[in-house]
Amino acid sequence: MKKGFRNFVLLCVGVGVVGVAMAATGAAMGGQTSLRLNRPGVSLEITPWGISFSQGSRTSHGLLDGLDEMLDALDDLDKGDFMSRIPDGDDDWNLMGEDEVTRRQLEEFGSLKVDVRQLPVEVKEGDGFAIACYGEETVDAVSYTLDNRELTVKQQRDLTQMGGHKVVITMPRNSAMEEINIQSDSGAVSLELEDDILATSITVQTQTAPMSVDVKMCTALLLETQSGAISLEEENIGTARVNAVSGAISVEGALLGQLEVTSQSGVINVDVDGRQENYTYTCSSQGLVAVNGNPGSTSGGQGHNTVHLQSQTGLINLEFDD
Repeated sequence: MKKGFRNFVLLCVGVGVVGVAMAATGAAMGGQTSLRLNRPGVSLEITPWGISFSQGSRTSHGLLDGLDEMLDALDDLDKGDFMSRIPDGDDDWNLMGEDEVTRRQLEEFGSLKVDVRQLPVEVKEGDGFAIACYGEETVDAVSYTLDNRELTVKQQRDLTQMGGHKVVITMPRNSAMEEINIQSDSGAVSLELEDDILATSITVQTQTAPMSVDVKMCTALLLETQSGAISLEEENIGTARVNAVSGAISVEGALLGQLEVTSQSGVINVDVDGRQENYTYTCSSQGLVAVNGNPGSTSGGQGHNTVHLQSQTGLINLEFDD
């Protein structure tokens, strides 16, 4: 470990220790050292030593739950493995306490199907194949099965409380997914597969929920929504179709392959990380159309990569980064 970073860590810990000591001294002198917020049936208390969240007869403590592990890790500063001793953020440093996150390690799967209503979903690279439910109510609202290398996740009932709930599905680097299919009504969807996770087929369909998809390589990609926003970042695809009725659409990346984007009234922004002559493009809309900042330009190029953008009344903006 570099000396500068070691000194930085020690300084942070030292400031924390001094802060706690000062708070304790202040408490002994009769000073106010905590903030308590109350609502009917719920209370939140913030002190220099942590956070306490109470709901009914149940109380959770957080913030400093992993302090012992971190102090133990300081003993390894000279051994060079300090970072490996810090607890994982998802499991041990949850703000409202570890009991609010239920994480299950899974056997390897090659296909993923998710069907939710208002529950947010994240799919990303992680420490092995796993599923994590954030929020106590999420555990009861979700069921999952793993059969013949296919993981199926379903939301069985609606949530009575909003905020703090989500399902996170992880897979290790260099994984290959045969199919990823996510259906959602109003729960936001996030796919972060930009590293070394390859997918043959990806389908994400929502009603009003926004979606964010970051993929490095995919043979067939379909993103559809009624009124949710769509954000796509990709490198190499066979074919990609992105459709929205009124939601805004943003696409960027190398876009190697065939891209088709359609919308009725939403704004379409496409930023191509490549030379204009390597693409064949067409743009069609009753609204404003601009290519590289030039309004009225609707088609051009003779490259083997294709970009087709179509809207009824929405604005279309296409940029090539030469």
